[in-house]
Amino acid sequence: MEVRDHFKNGASPKSLTSRGNFLRKVCFALLYVLVVALMLTAITACGGSGSSGSGKAAKIKMTTEQGGDISFRLGGSGVATVDWGDGSEKVSLTLNENENIILGISIGGYGVEFKHTYPSATIRNISINGDNITVLDCKNCRLTSLVVTALTELDCSSNQLTSLDVSKSTALIELNCRGNQLTSLDVSKNTALIELDCSSNQLTSLDLSKNVELKNRFDERRYNIKAALNCNDNKFTAASLNFLFGTLHDNNISDIIVDGRIISKGKFIGIYRNPGTNDCNRNIAENKGWEVLGD
Repeated sequence: MEVRDHFKNGASPKSLTSRGNFLRKVCFALLYVLVVALMLTAITACGGSGSSGSGKAAKIKMTTEQGGDISFRLGGSGVATVDWGDGSEKVSLTLNENENIILGISIGGYGVEFKHTYPSATIRNISINGDNITVLDCKNCRLTSLVVTALTELDCSSNQLTSLDVSKSTALIELNCRGNQLTSLDVSKNTALIELDCSSNQLTSLDLSKNVELKNRFDERRYNIKAALNCNDNKFTAASLNFLFGTLHDNNISDIIVDGRIISKGKFIGIYRNPGTNDCNRNIAENKGWEVLGD
């Protein structure tokens, strides 16, 4: 039997050979496209993991209306990169963890200072990237918004913030947000918080039931006491202060002893210049070992 009998009702050997060659070419083309795509993905990933942090989501985002000079301090370790939001060159500096002192930013002078000069006052978005940024001191920067993650210390006092989200900084131990325009503050995720200064805002309510580590601290450099809780100059009524007192922890905090003598109790709360300062029931807090400071 001749070979052509096997293909009487189908394609000829020549046509099948051509079809096989075509399919092989298609397969090779698809394989080439796949290899190129994988290479591009790898290149993009490597480019985004560099020290400049250009391919990462910002750890900190700030919006400022500052004109002229602006400066803030960062603490932690590794490299921090700042994009000033005005098209200028990004700045990268190495953070020295040996310069960071716990609860030190309220004194000032710690961490690495980042400086910049804007030609005019307008809205600019600042992005800060780094693998281990734990401290941010951005007071007096005319900030209108602030987004932070993974901080242990934050001083954002004397700005123009109307809201503040610290829920992603669960290890936060010191928060100073005084002198802003906050109408609410949620610190329920900040269970390690030791000091909170939320004075000179517009708060009407505050729940501290999750913040069982609040306590006074002795500042050795200034030789004074830093209160655990400062709620002066807000909008707390007598009822809202009573609610706040009810959420305070009743842990037994030792008195602060310096040079062999007691200089302070372990827990202060300041409530000066609130609508309800004179009419609130201070016994609620005092029965939990808190000393209430007010008019």
